[in-house]
Amino acid sequence: MTVRGSKNSLSKGIFSTVAGNVRILAIIVAVLGTVMALPLFIVWKQVFVTECALRTQALSDSCAAARGEIIRLQYAVETLSRTERIETIARERGLQYPAASHIVFVNQAPPPKNKEPNNVEAFLVLVRRSLAHSRG
Repeated sequence: MTVRGSKNSLSKGIFSTVAGNVRILAIIVAVLGTVMALPLFIVWKQVFVTECALRTQALSDSCAAARGEIIRLQYAVETLSRTERIETIARERGLQYPAASHIVFVNQAPPPKNKEPNNVEAFLVLVRRSLAHSRG
């Protein structure tokens, strides 16, 4: 019986030593993986931040150019829509203001009757309009 008892204790000792070595090896691998991954993560983070800064700068430049274009176009609209300019071009092309006898009113719609709106109908129109705008 002593032989069997010592054999069991010997096998338990070997397995506990192997299990301990596996645990130590797993811990070493985890620590080395962390030590190697941490600098890579830091570099990746810095690259990401730099890319975001470059994109932000490009968008800022694009917005500034668009604002300048908007100002230029607004000035062009104001310049081109001046009444004096339009009248000058019209005179050059032979156009003139119409005389009162040349103005003709064509089938003028009768004024709407003062119909009292239906409250339910007005509410449904309001709901339909609000839903149409919210889809946008």
